[in-house]
Amino acid sequence: MKQIEMPKNLTELQSSLETLGGDALSAGRQVWLAGLGLAVTVGETVSDTFDSLVAKGRRSGLAPVAEAEKALASARRRASRLETKVEKAVESRLGALLGRLGVPTRSEVQELTRRVENLAQSLR
Repeated sequence: MKQIEMPKNLTELQSSLETLGGDALSAGRQVWLAGLGLAVTVGETVSDTFDSLVAKGRRSGLAPVAEAEKALASARRRASRLETKVEKAVESRLGALLGRLGVPTRSEVQELTRRVENLAQSLR
């Protein structure tokens, strides 16, 4: 974990926070785009699977409706598992990316806030 150095003055603190905010915003945009990509991928997978099932049904004549519904339900479960796996991978990579960027964790920000508040009180 990256050690946070205390800024020497309020201008330096503001500059550091603005830099971190910009990095976090950029990382957030990447996560947002990854989520959109995930939604499109899952939608395409379900759509392709459905189309494949319809084609198989046409080739085999009149397939029982229960079998088709069973296959569709199976495809939806697989798509849901895929979505969960991708979400976990995105979250993991985002955490690693934020760590590499030096973006502090929530607890580090809370600790810094507490220290700044204590410092402000001592200056009054």
